[in-house]
Amino acid sequence: VDQPSLQVQWRESDKLGYLGINSAVPGLSDPQVRQAIAHAINLPGLIANHYPFGSQPADQFLPSAIWGRDPELDGYSYDPDLSVSLMSQAGYTDVYTTTLAYRNVVRAYLPDPPAVAEDIRASLLQVGIDATIIEYESAEFLDAWVNGELELFLLGWGADYLHPDNFFSPILCDPNNLGFGPLDLTLCTLVQNARSDPDTLDQLALYQDASQRVYDNVPLVPLAHPRSALVRVRRADAAPIA
Repeated sequence: VDQPSLQVQWRESDKLGYLGINSAVPGLSDPQVRQAIAHAINLPGLIANHYPFGSQPADQFLPSAIWGRDPELDGYSYDPDLSVSLMSQAGYTDVYTTTLAYRNVVRAYLPDPPAVAEDIRASLLQVGIDATIIEYESAEFLDAWVNGELELFLLGWGADYLHPDNFFSPILCDPNNLGFGPLDLTLCTLVQNARSDPDTLDQLALYQDASQRVYDNVPLVPLAHPRSALVRVRRADAAPIA
């Protein structure tokens, strides 16, 4: 129903849902395979079909409410032909088999885990990647993830506070977490340098470099930035909300 007196004001997202990739696994250790996975997923379709209205396809690791994003990044293009080419260049001209895990809980960054997993599986299958889906009980999933026992996995994060270190450090630079495989020392050095630099502009540049590094190295494929909204009643004589 059209309600001109009601205006929706979207909050910036502080959450990320992602497809994680364990680079310790043969095959997934190849950056071209990880890039092929990223280009195989139709993010707009995935978000439209399985996320609440207002959710945004993720264009990079950090959501829009967190400073340190790289303004030059525009997400991975949906390009199945490029995915097939990248798999071929990596030496996989036949079907590459892997597993795709999710835990049996609903989160804002993953509102329908089975459906999202099935959608991603179908996309990957079109480019020669056959991912067997495995559902885990939540605690079992997290234990397997931290111990590096998962291959592809669906997970996410919501900010404890609005700072880029609250995303980079606990997700990708925790030495006790083997979920993504060996730490990317180049990335984590950027993050450490940013954390210790007293100059805000230097920090910004370092975190933007870290954002670019995540994009290039593909330890994960950003999927969704969920948003919430305020609905306001506007008086007839009031100016529109910007």
